[in-house]
Amino acid sequence: MVPTNAPPHAWQRDGLRFIAFGLLNTALTYGIYCLLVFVLAPQLAYFIVYVLGVMFAYIGNAKWVFKGNVSAKSAMAYPFMQMGQYLITAGVLQLMLQMFALEKRIALAVAIVIVAPLAFLMNRYLFRVREAP
Repeated sequence: MVPTNAPPHAWQRDGLRFIAFGLLNTALTYGIYCLLVFVLAPQLAYFIVYVLGVMFAYIGNAKWVFKGNVSAKSAMAYPFMQMGQYLITAGVLQLMLQMFALEKRIALAVAIVIVAPLAFLMNRYLFRVREAP
C-alpha cells in the first residue's frame, strides 16, 4: 500500500476519484432512497440504502479510488467504519429534519455533503495506511 506521507498530488488524485465514485454511489443509493421513502420512514429507507451502498463502496474505494488491496483485515474493518459514518450521518439527518425542518429528501442530501470530508479521511486511512507486519 502507499505510505501515508504520499505527495500532495496523491491526495488530490484520491480526492477526485473519491468524489467521482461517491457521486455515482450516492446517485444510485439516493435514487433508491427517494423511491423507498414513499412507503418507508426516512430513517428506515436510509438504513436500507446505506447497507447497499456500503457493499458497493468497499470494492469501489479499495480497488479504484485508493488503489488498495481488498483484504480480510480491511473487509472486516470497513463495515465498522461505515457504521460510525452511518451514525454520524443519521444524526445530521435527524438534526436537519427536526431543527431545520428540511424536506426529507433535501435533509439527506445536506447530511451527506456535511459528512463527506470525514468519510474521505476515514476511507483514505483504511486503504492507504501501511499494514503492520
